[in-house]
Amino acid sequence: MSVEFVKERYGSEGLFVAKRQQKQLSFFTQSKVQDDISQSQLQLWAQKKYATDDYFSTWIKNIFKEDNFITFYKYMRYPLPSARLVNDEIMPQLRRIFTAEDAYRRYTRNGVPIAAPEELENDKFIQEVFNAYLFEHNSIILTDLKGINQPYREFIEIDKVIAIDAEYDYIEKVAFIADMEMEDGEEIEGYLYVDDKAYIFYDKDYNEIRYTAHDLGECPADFVSPEPFSCDEEETVRKSIFSYTREQMEEYVFLHTLLKMTEPNGAIPVTTMLQSKQTNNPSGKDKKGLPMQPMAAYELGGQQAYTFSTTSANQESELQTGTIIKVSPIKDANGKLDMSIITDYMKFHYIPTECLEYMRKRINEVKDDIIASVVGQFKDNVDVAKNSDQIFTGLTHKQDNLQRLAANLSKTITKSDYKFMAMAYGKDNISVDIFFGTDFFLESVDSLYDLFDKSPNPLESRSILERVNKNKYRNNPAMAKRTAILYKLLPFANNKDFLVSIDQNLVDEVTKDLQLRFNYWIDMFEAEYGDIAAFWDENVSSSEKQKIVLITNLITSQIKVKLDESKANRTPTSV
Repeated sequence: MSVEFVKERYGSEGLFVAKRQQKQLSFFTQSKVQDDISQSQLQLWAQKKYATDDYFSTWIKNIFKEDNFITFYKYMRYPLPSARLVNDEIMPQLRRIFTAEDAYRRYTRNGVPIAAPEELENDKFIQEVFNAYLFEHNSIILTDLKGINQPYREFIEIDKVIAIDAEYDYIEKVAFIADMEMEDGEEIEGYLYVDDKAYIFYDKDYNEIRYTAHDLGECPADFVSPEPFSCDEEETVRKSIFSYTREQMEEYVFLHTLLKMTEPNGAIPVTTMLQSKQTNNPSGKDKKGLPMQPMAAYELGGQQAYTFSTTSANQESELQTGTIIKVSPIKDANGKLDMSIITDYMKFHYIPTECLEYMRKRINEVKDDIIASVVGQFKDNVDVAKNSDQIFTGLTHKQDNLQRLAANLSKTITKSDYKFMAMAYGKDNISVDIFFGTDFFLESVDSLYDLFDKSPNPLESRSILERVNKNKYRNNPAMAKRTAILYKLLPFANNKDFLVSIDQNLVDEVTKDLQLRFNYWIDMFEAEYGDIAAFWDENVSSSEKQKIVLITNLITSQIKVKLDESKANRTPTSV
């Protein structure tokens, strides 16, 4: 019975672990806004002996003494360094999955290819799935109905799920906290149960309020992450791209906070000083009203130390900027002044620079480990020369990680789009195939140019130039398109091939002029016929090869006219 499934909270053990796992990861990847907390509140919390759901701070409490924990907590600032790392350095690398040349989205209805229906909100939904996969990986995508054959999609946070039955990447049935608006406008809080036959809404007392059947034949709910975290865990606990980096992010935040705790010792070091009776004397005058000078002759007989300081917020501190400390002189047995009291009056203690250097080095190592684990080797070490095998290994690792991410998103979005369209048009009438690709242009432009110099033939040279163009302008589609057209019109992709052809007299004057003054002739073409990319698009009935021939003929016609004029000007006139 569906109501018993909801009442008994089926699968609650796995849900508890999934919620805890996501909360632990979200702490480091999303962080939060800085809280205001008083010293007394912090002191009270530090003295508590039980754990809280703030897992990281609870761990710090277990390894630090109370005073050290309070200091650590004060220096731990939000957003956390790990959240900045994820959002500023990892996410841009992962977004490369949207730039693959071999990606595609294919939809058919009644066997006829169609464009993606507008109601899918495809681009928006893909971004939502991408963000959910990174930050809410245990959430569920529900395809729901708001009318007859009018599906819509929403993301259900794992915290709202109260019961679930799932196997690997397939959800049999699920129930979650929801509310429903009645015909009179009243909203009822309760639970929505979903399986392969219907949506059933129950109120808080488990009374059935609405039953809505569907003919999908399977549960219209899908995991955002298609992979379970572990074979030993409940199926509800999904695998995140950050699942195996939590310990590293924990260390990253820990070391960053420790570094913040130690850095103030450079500006305000630990200080020891001789104990003496002191009096703040901001007036700068002695007891007789005369100006005081350090170690002045008339002060040598005094027995009391004074401090002369500028006005400051804390007049009790001898470490305020501009403070002058006067110490009563002491004479030894021979009547000479003992200067040790001057040199030893204050001692400053700094943290060894070796410790700071080690900490900064370790922070960078952990940072690189996190990025390498999630994205792959993301940069070349500028301090170490790497051979081609090492560079290839790094690119392969990064390519593998991005391909895994692309494959997971392809699987999740394909399943969701299929269920959406099946509800709208009938499951026997549609097909969906989505693929995010495998080639993400990971090589740097410099490395591609190196390959270009070593290319064995003209075909390989042109292929490398195309990769340079796609890599260089992957975020500027208009420029990428224009440059791709120009590369197709360029007679020789490599100057080496051009020079060899000239030596063997294989190049006519028109082709030679076009190669040597290519940019000039493109400008001449656009001056007469308009933007070359727009001209290309206007000839919709022509194939790519026909467009190349057409534009080349128009340009060469201009060159021939110019060459004929030049020859005419050089021909001597007869007398």
